[in-house]
Amino acid sequence: MKTQLSSKSQKLLALFTRPRIKILLALYHCYQDPCGYDLTQELKMKKNLLSYHLKFLLFQNAVSQKRCGRFKKYYLDPDQKEKTKKILKTLELI
Repeated sequence: MKTQLSSKSQKLLALFTRPRIKILLALYHCYQDPCGYDLTQELKMKKNLLSYHLKFLLFQNAVSQKRCGRFKKYYLDPDQKEKTKKILKTLELI
């Protein structure tokens, strides 16, 4: 018997890839909002790969962004930070 996951469950499971978890963990621990370049340096991730995963996280409302001149700064809203904290605690990463 094959079980069907709800669309909400499928979206939540899609967040749990190693690069996306690394991004969420980095944003959770940041005190300043990092730009894409800062994240590529911190996570040792190529720019196009980071951009791909950030776009997905933005679409899922897991991450927010704001433009500062030429740069985009990424951050977790306070309510997103609480949700991320619960997810990371469940995964035993914090």
